[in-house]
Amino acid sequence: MVAPAVLLVALIVVLLAIGRLLVDTLPVAVVITGDGTDLTLTVDGTTQRVSTVRPIVAVRPVAPEPFRREHAIDGTDSTNMLTIDFPYLRDVAASPYFQLQAWLREDWRYSQWKHLEVRDAAGTPTVQDAEPLDNVALPLPNPFRLTIDLQRPEIPRALDFLDTEHQVLIFEINRNDKFVRLGPNRLHDQGDLAFWYFPREVLPAFATFADVLTRVLALALALALLAGLLALVLPAPVRWQPGTRTLYLVLPVGLTVFLCLSAYVAVAVFDRAPHILDALAYLHQARTFAAGELALPPSPVRDAFPVPFSAIFNDHWFVQYPPGTAALLAVGIVAGVPWLVQPVLGTGAIVLMVLAARRQYGPGAALVVLVLAASSPFLLLNAGAFLSHVPALFFATVALYGVTRYAERPATRWAAVVGVGLGLGLLTREVVTVLYGVTIVTAGLAHGVLTEGRTRRAVLADGAALFGALATAGIVYVAYNAALTGDPLILPRLLVDGRDRYGFGQGVGFYNEHTVAAGLVNTEQQLVSLSFMLAGWPFGVSLAVPLLPFILRRRSGWDLAHGGLVGLYVVSYAAYYYHGIAFGPRYYFEALPSLLILTARGFWALAAAVATWLASLGLYGGWWRAQQAVGIIAVALLACNALYFLPRQFDVYTGYSGIPGNRPALDDTIVRTVAGRASSLDGALVVSTDWWVHVMYFSALNCPRLDCPTVFVYAGNDATRDGLRAAFSGRRWYEVHDRAGVLRIEPALP
Repeated sequence: MVAPAVLLVALIVVLLAIGRLLVDTLPVAVVITGDGTDLTLTVDGTTQRVSTVRPIVAVRPVAPEPFRREHAIDGTDSTNMLTIDFPYLRDVAASPYFQLQAWLREDWRYSQWKHLEVRDAAGTPTVQDAEPLDNVALPLPNPFRLTIDLQRPEIPRALDFLDTEHQVLIFEINRNDKFVRLGPNRLHDQGDLAFWYFPREVLPAFATFADVLTRVLALALALALLAGLLALVLPAPVRWQPGTRTLYLVLPVGLTVFLCLSAYVAVAVFDRAPHILDALAYLHQARTFAAGELALPPSPVRDAFPVPFSAIFNDHWFVQYPPGTAALLAVGIVAGVPWLVQPVLGTGAIVLMVLAARRQYGPGAALVVLVLAASSPFLLLNAGAFLSHVPALFFATVALYGVTRYAERPATRWAAVVGVGLGLGLLTREVVTVLYGVTIVTAGLAHGVLTEGRTRRAVLADGAALFGALATAGIVYVAYNAALTGDPLILPRLLVDGRDRYGFGQGVGFYNEHTVAAGLVNTEQQLVSLSFMLAGWPFGVSLAVPLLPFILRRRSGWDLAHGGLVGLYVVSYAAYYYHGIAFGPRYYFEALPSLLILTARGFWALAAAVATWLASLGLYGGWWRAQQAVGIIAVALLACNALYFLPRQFDVYTGYSGIPGNRPALDDTIVRTVAGRASSLDGALVVSTDWWVHVMYFSALNCPRLDCPTVFVYAGNDATRDGLRAAFSGRRWYEVHDRAGVLRIEPALP
């Protein structure tokens, strides 16, 4: 055991050293020169020249906001949801759990200014500081040349430049919002003198990304070391292996726990209402379908009825998404419980992934998958969110289970099930069909055909069944496009925003640019988020455990297929311009079955490796010692989620509005019914003057044809109000006012 332990320690040290070396040698280099009132800024391969009112005479690194992280230990973030709670983090900063996570991440190394140097006109250094202090001004000669490195960029960092009248210009690098700027104000606005896209250079982004990967790999090896040390001291009194009977006894319990928890999220946490712009669009689309329409006529006053991600084309008002999610939500609307659709689909997805895991790896792995799935914050939060991810997950697990059965014993009916899963995935989230199709489905089909001696005729029948189901879905897909856009090959999303596409270069996404460097940044952000949200474990562990079958060289064919799927998700979304983080890295959500299965496999690989080490020492009961050591680690990790992380998520998102930093309550004119929020007013027109308040609180309460007892509108200008007076002349007017944190709907004059 001594030799493996020494080797593990050495590898851990080497991995951490590699990460540090990359960060130290590949920083974001900043060069700023000043000559009188002329400034030249060079960052990330881009140079901008500006003129200032007065010469710059000093520079001062700005201290970052304390405890600010892109993703905090409690699952809050400062990237997209903007849920980060600084007072809470300050209160728990001294706790052992917070300190452990800060140590695992090396929080003190994030976003550091390093190697500040200032030279005068003769090239003589006037200031040299390897680690400049925050909030300390340093003099600048005239002219000057300043160089400084930003290492391991994460949160925004800034330098203050002071002129001869002590006025300040703020130089800021912000990787999350993708910009470098120079301006007189603390926040980006029209007063900026310079503003450009960031990042463009690959190497600094790669260094920060690689630092996370090497840390996760080191953590995986540390888990192996810890399990080995625990196994050495355990007496191994228990010798029990879960069987199929145990799994089937526990399965209903796990499913009930998940269904109850996800329903709690939908009802008590999210108030049976959508809180993400995409979710609002899906609900609008679902109500349109429930009303018997594919699209609606334009609203009588178009500016008054903003619906995110919608377009008006050829007198059709529709949202940009394929129809699968909305069709399922429409069933819930007709049944009067739209919020219950996704918890039910999530429960079905767990059944299928557990059954697939049992057939691929046995009841022990399936039992672990069940526990992980039923308690996953990632799955539970998304199950209450009205987004497309849970329906897409369900259809993905249909394909997963079908191909598992086919690989086990090929039959045309299982090929048809695979085709149905992929086809319905196409109608829900197209990427699911593509990524599952080229990884797990291809691997499973190939295994079934090659190992079971399938005849050519049978293979052709299987292919016809699979591709027939997939082609049927494809026909529905292009027919839906044609009905909305007039062309089967033009996606509705391209009419909403033609920049919303995969790829790199100019004119991509709402930043109008996407680079490989930005793709690496997005990927790092998503993986860090995943490390917290997947299972609620301390930083990095949720990424480390699934890697263990590969690191410890105990992988199987199915492991490679699942690893390929996860890897393809990560690589594919690096080509998308936005990280999209909401309730976790939701773009990776449909890879959840593979992530959970690989996690279960990681625990098994860890136990097998430790057992081998113990056997080499001649110790009695090595396998049982190893299993119990790994079991102790697994139970401790599950306790982190059950006792801290998951309850914290419920606290964070209870009352969440979708509006950063703003959580007003609704007054008693909005009542709660079984179906969700509803207005108690009749013959009313409720006017909001704040776009966000209208969209996040009231737009989802409108009926499709705008003929319901209460119509909610946004009126940001007099022209819109005039149009509303003409279109809704018979209604009583009300206005929304924020009164001490309560959105009150009060009578008003038209």
